[in-house]
Amino acid sequence: MKIALVGAGLAGLTCAQNLHRQGHSTTLFEASAKVGGRTASPVGRAENLDDGAQYFTARDERFRHQVQQWVATGLAAEWQARIGTWEGGRFFERLASEPRFVGTPDMSGFCTAMGERLSVRYDHTVVEINRQGGQWTLSFADETVSTEAFDAVVTAVPAPIAGKLLTANPQLAQQAETVAMSRCWAVGLRFSQRLPIPVDGAFCKHPVLSWIARNNTKPGRHCDEQWLLHATPEWSAQHAGLAEDEAATLLIDAFQALTGHAAPPQKVAVYEWPYAASLNPLDAGYLLDAELRLGACGDWCHGNRIEGAYLSGLKLAEALGKL
Repeated sequence: MKIALVGAGLAGLTCAQNLHRQGHSTTLFEASAKVGGRTASPVGRAENLDDGAQYFTARDERFRHQVQQWVATGLAAEWQARIGTWEGGRFFERLASEPRFVGTPDMSGFCTAMGERLSVRYDHTVVEINRQGGQWTLSFADETVSTEAFDAVVTAVPAPIAGKLLTANPQLAQQAETVAMSRCWAVGLRFSQRLPIPVDGAFCKHPVLSWIARNNTKPGRHCDEQWLLHATPEWSAQHAGLAEDEAATLLIDAFQALTGHAAPPQKVAVYEWPYAASLNPLDAGYLLDAELRLGACGDWCHGNRIEGAYLSGLKLAEALGKL
């Protein structure tokens, strides 16, 4: 089959890679200028700052095998960090129950390598999927339409976007639309010297901050002291669309109050993730109309983790390969 995949995050890349191995022709259409989805930092950001996904674990045997391959080829590594919690004005370190991994040299390292072996068309924002004569064409944000037709289409984008693209099957569209996704303000801070904070990462029970991490402790990050701050979903929703400098100031103030260290950062980077995490992910694994050859995959189909994104793309590729 000739298959179009909308979105080149981990789910889309995994699906395309496995379809390609089966002998199908795949083309990924990516709205941004790079692959990786929420593992990738926005274009133009430097110093290997991970402002989206922070780390991942591997529980499923197939994903563990894949992670082992990434580690063996230098595309991922274990993050042996001191991770804890912040609550009531104090940090509490907690022992890891399982290894934590990160991509190298940044979180999208393994996605970048996958994209290099696949056909990816960048800066292509798909706004509509059209059914014509038993095949599919794509309409783009610049009002052009694909000149080639496809036998099957896969959406590998956040659930709210997928819902708008799956209208050829109202049931699939409705399933995607039931998944709500949270926003997240992310701020990266660079300092001239190490901050005396007793952990390298912490889940925070705080009205503004949900997570903080010493990004430079991750393998492959060759930079000065660097901290990543994530705002809570509630705070991010209340401050949606805030000017970046205003959001940065508020999050820096919260970080300084939380840690007790007022050292001014040398450099500040800010990004607002509109679709950061699924609040009520499905457990379906993937969505598929076998007759129309229209499907969807993503972490929101499979439990809201990096592992879920990988397994969702893998399972959808297996299902399409049986048609």
